[in-house]
Amino acid sequence: MSSITIEQAIRNAVEAERGAQRFYTFIAQNTSDPEAKKFLQDMALQEKAHAEAIERLGKKLAGGELPLHADAFVAVQETAPGWKFVEEISLVDALRIASEAEQGAMLYYDTLADFFPAPHKEFFSNLVKAEEEHLSIVDTKLDKLGAR
Repeated sequence: MSSITIEQAIRNAVEAERGAQRFYTFIAQNTSDPEAKKFLQDMALQEKAHAEAIERLGKKLAGGELPLHADAFVAVQETAPGWKFVEEISLVDALRIASEAEQGAMLYYDTLADFFPAPHKEFFSNLVKAEEEHLSIVDTKLDKLGAR
């Protein structure tokens, strides 16, 4: 990873979550399965809340304002772009989309945690834990449906 400031890394994380929110909203709008639609809409709301929390906590950690924009195309870090072209998405599909997306986010935040020293390392390590919790919820639902 090239040199990046903590402020920029936090902005990138916020934008990754916002990208996930837009992605889940988009695919929710393009499915007629009511269970999948509700699940995806709920995921979009969770990603929105996560972005807001990261930004709020990140500003405190960085000691001020963050850059206005991400410095890289991070909006796909927590999305699975290939799914945008599927015509109909079932609940199982939606759960698989979420699983892929959460795994991508975990890897991204883990890379940032490895890049920064404490206390910034802990900030990103906590984001990894939050994504692991999301993944656990999704995987539990997949298990209950016998789809894993």
